[in-house]
Amino acid sequence: MQIQIRYDNRFQTVEVTEQECAPMIRADYEERLVAADDPSGVQPRMVQEIFDERFNKPEYNNYHKYRRHTCSLESFDFEGEIFADPTANPAAAVEWKETLCALDAAIRTLQPQQQEMIRRRYYACERITDIARTDGVSHNAVHNRLQKIHTALKKELQYF
Repeated sequence: MQIQIRYDNRFQTVEVTEQECAPMIRADYEERLVAADDPSGVQPRMVQEIFDERFNKPEYNNYHKYRRHTCSLESFDFEGEIFADPTANPAAAVEWKETLCALDAAIRTLQPQQQEMIRRRYYACERITDIARTDGVSHNAVHNRLQKIHTALKKELQYF
């Protein structure tokens, strides 16, 4: 069985088996049965019909393409506990300072190379790709080193 998929306003044909389509047909049929006023009139649909309704709509694809490229930070609501200024409340400011001191002490327990990696990545805001290039290693190597550092810091700060 072949289905057509719209991608960049062009259709591509994909070959699928009946077994691959059966779960989609069954799920669609069950959803329509639940939503229908008269379940006796609901019939299973072909995969292409389901796919056209859900994914091949030009307005659906265009909207998601548009949103992916136009989403900005201005559209987010920067309210709530996550974005609260920790120094606005004296008790929170003290707790924040204690947290920073504990983090600083935990970083000092790391090896010098790990401390340098923390400084470059988080204080100097170097990208992982740039660190990898200057150190002459792969992106994955730097990523794995950072993961090990995070694990060590979590272990050091687990009782804080």
